[in-house]
Amino acid sequence: MLPIVLFSFSQSKLPGYIVPALPAGPILVAGFVRRRISSNQTIGRAAVLLHALFAGILVMPCFLITYIVLVHRLPWGVGTLAAGVLSLALTVTIFTIVRGRFGLRLLHFSTLIPVVLSVAALIRMGGVALDEENSTRPVAVALARAEAVTSRLPIAVLQVPRQTEYGLAFYRNQIVASYDRGEIPEGAHLLVAKEGAQSDLAKVVGSRVVELIGSNPVQHLEFYRISGVAR
Repeated sequence: MLPIVLFSFSQSKLPGYIVPALPAGPILVAGFVRRRISSNQTIGRAAVLLHALFAGILVMPCFLITYIVLVHRLPWGVGTLAAGVLSLALTVTIFTIVRGRFGLRLLHFSTLIPVVLSVAALIRMGGVALDEENSTRPVAVALARAEAVTSRLPIAVLQVPRQTEYGLAFYRNQIVASYDRGEIPEGAHLLVAKEGAQSDLAKVVGSRVVELIGSNPVQHLEFYRISGVAR
């Protein structure tokens, strides 16, 4: 939990920064449960209920991930109601199992059910939406199509998230210049800029020809072809 809190306050972060902390969490929980089982101790009803709630509620946003990612809200309708009922049923089931005869010995099995359902829903229902919202792959594909009739151009970015800059370097296998760091190529190049950054772009390119060649509305990005510096 501490790494998640720490990086939440950081102004310079990527989602992958907290990945090394994830194995430590399950290891600590497993050690705690094992000690409780070996000493025939139980866990209080409030703690079991809290665990059941977290595990059960996890399923609801995963089944509605497409709406959350692309629409940024939960839709009111049968789908949301069904996901809510499923989450409630899982919560009650987990609580009943863990508080039952076998107690903590079935904690792993009962928790695995919502985890498997959640992962399956994310892959099946949210894969495309998550790719469109968070991956730089669609941006790289759009740029490749835009320059299909020309030679491969250098690339730069302006006011985009760091993951977009790093993703472009990965997918295009190119060094990505940054206007924000003053790295403005003199030759013709492609530019990926934040949506609505035209005024800031005009200040730095001067008399160079700027051609809008595409956009990605989901990620609020625009693509430009910038001419070389006139000699």
